[in-house]
Amino acid sequence: MSQQIDCFANTKKLADFLGFTPRRVRQLAEEDVLIRVGRGQFHITQSIYASVANKILDGDKTREADPMTLTAAGWLRAFAVDGSTVTKSDRERWRALCAECRYGAPEAALANAMRLLGNNAPIFS
Repeated sequence: MSQQIDCFANTKKLADFLGFTPRRVRQLAEEDVLIRVGRGQFHITQSIYASVANKILDGDKTREADPMTLTAAGWLRAFAVDGSTVTKSDRERWRALCAECRYGAPEAALANAMRLLGNNAPIFS
């Protein structure tokens, strides 16, 4: 029997999952890298992608970007690493993630993330 995975986690669970301390999770939320979706609650997928972007981009770029742009950068990085092209169905999944995170400008986040990634950005089909 498969187990249902909740897409939200509290600070401690997210810290354990990402290999951070709870304090580091709170710091990333204060730095607008991670998005709180409730008191001490975070969207797991958004947090993973934003954490990836936080690691691959330099500090100035992460400070200038909003959380969903960082999320988009982390999401796009997965395509760039394995050389895949971002398809129309991939962009639909991106829009669904943005809707879950209550973010209303998915295309703007992708465009901003592409600028941040520069030559490391993937190709769109």
